[in-house]
Amino acid sequence: MYLNEALTIKGASALSSCASVYVVAILFGRIFLHLDRKGNIKEEVQANEAYFKRHRLLDHILLNIILCLPSRLRLPTGANDLNTIFMNISIHTALICLHQAAISKIEKQGHATSESVHSKSHTC
Repeated sequence: MYLNEALTIKGASALSSCASVYVVAILFGRIFLHLDRKGNIKEEVQANEAYFKRHRLLDHILLNIILCLPSRLRLPTGANDLNTIFMNISIHTALICLHQAAISKIEKQGHATSESVHSKSHTC
């Protein structure tokens, strides 16, 4: 299976525990690239729009994976598989990192938005 297939609902439901660890590791990489992008001050509005578009896409992918995992890759059912435990911890950590960064960005801008409310609800 290719990565773009693994990130779909059908693909996530067919992942093995080992493959799920790889997929989450790749998503961590995408999140770090997303967070590391710096924009030109003249393009700040466009950069913010692009940032939150990527943010929503990554959030959507992570949530789809969580919702579509087969029961063998969920806890507590998969608690006897170390890859399953690691993947579950990692995917929740990825969501927290993604939303903490969004909260920080919004607070630096000095105004609350629906994005900040959404992100705060994911980190509590």
